[in-house]
Amino acid sequence: MAKPFNRATVLAGNAIKDKLTENPEIVASSNTVADPLNTGNSLDKQSRMAGDVMGSRAQEMLNNPMAQQQTMEWWNAFKMSRPGRDWEMARLESQKAKMDEVV
Repeated sequence: MAKPFNRATVLAGNAIKDKLTENPEIVASSNTVADPLNTGNSLDKQSRMAGDVMGSRAQEMLNNPMAQQQTMEWWNAFKMSRPGRDWEMARLESQKAKMDEVV
């Protein structure tokens, strides 16, 4: 017969596991400075927008050639990685499925 688990022990273990779960705050770096992950705590109208109004990142991409260049360099490096190739394959398969529906 299996030993019953102590509820307090299980809850304490789950709390420790949650505390130790990897929760990266940094997803990229720019000029060796970390770009923090937007955790949702600091969302405002300038950092994340939807609709007709253009957000700050979109405006930066339109107006800053250096930001455009850095983004394209990242994108090209991503496409050469294994996850990038997988993503591209999935995107192409999705497009093909949509085209098959149209025809």
